[in-house]
Amino acid sequence: MITREEILKKLSFNSITGELYKKGSMKVAGRVRPSGARTIDIGSRAYEASRIVWFLTTGSWPVGKLRHKDGDKLNNRFDNLVELTSKWGKVKNPTLEQLLEYLYENIHYDENSGKMFWKAYSLKHNKGEELSSVDNCGYPTVRIMGKHYRQHRLVFLMENGRWPESCIDHKNGDTKDNRRCNLREVTKKQNSKNIKRRSDNTSGIMGVSWAKYLNKWETYINVDGEKIPLGNFEDFFEACCARKSAEVRYNFYKNHGREV
Repeated sequence: MITREEILKKLSFNSITGELYKKGSMKVAGRVRPSGARTIDIGSRAYEASRIVWFLTTGSWPVGKLRHKDGDKLNNRFDNLVELTSKWGKVKNPTLEQLLEYLYENIHYDENSGKMFWKAYSLKHNKGEELSSVDNCGYPTVRIMGKHYRQHRLVFLMENGRWPESCIDHKNGDTKDNRRCNLREVTKKQNSKNIKRRSDNTSGIMGVSWAKYLNKWETYINVDGEKIPLGNFEDFFEACCARKSAEVRYNFYKNHGREV
């Protein structure tokens, strides 16, 4: 590896700006690659300017890759550089213990907002950046060691040290609200008792629909896969009361049937 003396024979270093100049010249050394980073030829080898700056400042070459905090690959001030070192790069199919260790090391969970943030820089995100990816079903997700996880399940894992046996229900129905107070472990049957009203519902109340052939309001409730009739009513209010009473009787959650 090239020495400090060999570098300084060829280049001048401005430690304030992070710029490297050709010796005896005010011209910035090197060339800008298509990636946006600057490289400098010394002898028969090309070096990234950022790595030279790191070496000249610390006295040792970076072990891992370097990240520019502000995203500008030409801004090689030392305080804009961070070395990325991770023991997780080659881990695939992590064990539960490894996943928990990774979460505690790399992710900050804010209990007040229910949101997650990165604790450190990486090639793809900034320190303090929110984990903001959302899947097609509206659940916040994160990719860890090649696998996608829904964040509400990770919150449960970090809190309990285990995966939920079945489902995690968002009490208020907001799939993006991952505050601990809004999450509860439930069975699939329990989870089915706290769902949104279908978009094609015309009465405004789940399990209440107008039956033209009867000229009445028909009411029913689905419990554990069984459709249970609750009666037919001329009065809409009475039909709604019958449905809501059945929800209480069969232990449906209070937010069941909320607006889409």
